[in-house]
Amino acid sequence: MPKQPTIQILLCPLTVGSYALGCVDIFSTANKIIEHFHPQFEPFKVQLISHDGQPVMGANHYQLVVQGTLEECQQGDILLIPGIMINDESELHSHINQWPEIIESLKSAQSKFIKIISFCTSAFLLAESNLLQGLSATTAWWLEKAFTKRYPSTNLQIDNTYVDNDMITCVGSAQLYQDFCLQLIETMTHHDVANKVSSYTMLDYHRKSQLPYSRLWITHNREPFIDKAQQWIKDHLSDEFSIEELAAEMAVSKRTLNRRFRQHFQESPQGYVQQIRIEKARELLSTTTMPLSKIIQACGYLDESAFRKIFKRLNSLSPKHYRQQFSNKDAFTINL
Repeated sequence: MPKQPTIQILLCPLTVGSYALGCVDIFSTANKIIEHFHPQFEPFKVQLISHDGQPVMGANHYQLVVQGTLEECQQGDILLIPGIMINDESELHSHINQWPEIIESLKSAQSKFIKIISFCTSAFLLAESNLLQGLSATTAWWLEKAFTKRYPSTNLQIDNTYVDNDMITCVGSAQLYQDFCLQLIETMTHHDVANKVSSYTMLDYHRKSQLPYSRLWITHNREPFIDKAQQWIKDHLSDEFSIEELAAEMAVSKRTLNRRFRQHFQESPQGYVQQIRIEKARELLSTTTMPLSKIIQACGYLDESAFRKIFKRLNSLSPKHYRQQFSNKDAFTINL
């Protein structure tokens, strides 16, 4: 009977406790499945650790107790690094500057692990440790521009739910820890173990892309000039307007408008308007039964074929499949 490696879960300041403990719960459930249905497999051993063995103050000011350190990990272990609660890009950079001891400990211990998995924002921790240099990676979709700017030597594949580099795997959204733990269980035991855990916990672990979940409104800071431009765009979304018209409304040249948008969004005005139109289309697809032809008109598109191509490129789903997956027509309500 092959011995399972210990799964070490590295906790950092501002780690979201539910993500870390959620990993423990999923593997504990797998152990119950193994015990009752697949005793030919060794149960999983899971341990919470910090870089120095001290308790960690997680997100929402909850203290998380650990059982070991990075240095104490054994050769052949697997390291999971759950997502760290970050609200915006400036906060991210502030916390990166507070990570030097964690980064050094990770550099010293990285050769012990047969696999290192980052979730969401913890990909920045691996990148700061130079473990992603020259490799491919993914992280939270809303930190795409911050990551590519800070780590240009890493090939960011933001639409992927995870990117595997043999020893290092980066998982996108923090909530995808559920998907990846199930995939890890399947890889290390048998697909029936993962399927039974999935059924028991009602977790889906076959999401292929992060793009359908991305939203513009969560990614940017407010600024009066940009607020005014955004509002004008939203008010005229169903109209066919030019960037020159938008510039005139903002009382600036087209060149100045382009510069301000690129400074704020790292995106041209044309590209931003396109994303806003698709954002509106996603909202209408998921919250109404409006025919697609009407949605296309409401979002300012004249060519249905062009709309379908742009929608598929930005969401990895066709409009039809997006509506099927995200429509809330079957949502339940809670009466209080």
